[in-house]
Amino acid sequence: MGLLRWSSGLAVDSVYALLVMLLVSLWATVGRVVRFFQARRHSRAFVAKAAPLLRDGKLAEAASIAAQHRLGHIARVALAGLDYLVRVPASMEKAEALAYLGRGMARSVARTNAELNRGLDALATLAATAPFVGTYGTIVGILHSFRGVCMQRATVVAMMHFDLAAALAITALSLLVAVPTTWVLHYFAAQMESFDIEMNATLLEMMTLFALRLPQQKEDPSSAGSG
Repeated sequence: MGLLRWSSGLAVDSVYALLVMLLVSLWATVGRVVRFFQARRHSRAFVAKAAPLLRDGKLAEAASIAAQHRLGHIARVALAGLDYLVRVPASMEKAEALAYLGRGMARSVARTNAELNRGLDALATLAATAPFVGTYGTIVGILHSFRGVCMQRATVVAMMHFDLAAALAITALSLLVAVPTTWVLHYFAAQMESFDIEMNATLLEMMTLFALRLPQQKEDPSSAGSG
């Protein structure tokens, strides 16, 4: 009987654990949805405002707009490049300066990628472990269903049916946690792939812009800050 009471407690603990996992999954999902929406909105606003300025060589104004939209992944990479451009020494060779600018923007891409990925590891862990927690709760729930074997037959059957249904409900709850979390995780992975492509494309575009402007930078270093 002590073992049966212990198994009942474990089944209840499994339900509590799954409810906590569900809340964590919802919290992480909402947080990433909001953050990805911000990244998209600010990046689009930055591109719309800054693209004409960059084409016209107004780098200082473009940097100011990038700072206003730093929540956007594209704006962050562009801002990093413009900041590093101001720091390029006049004596630095063009190839070396381009490598310096490329490394600076690559660091920005890596930092932005890590920031946007925050919470996705937790979602992956929840999606992978929730079914096992549910299976464990179901097993101990089934074990608990045999506690009334010394009672009358009708009573035992009724109690076992109820306990078995409750035990299977734990598995259903685990799937309620795991399946939507897996869907959301795949959606976020696709979004991150899109973000990576856009950030790397921005890096290449900025490198092309800098390659065209660096000879002028060496003749007039102050033009990097003034545009």
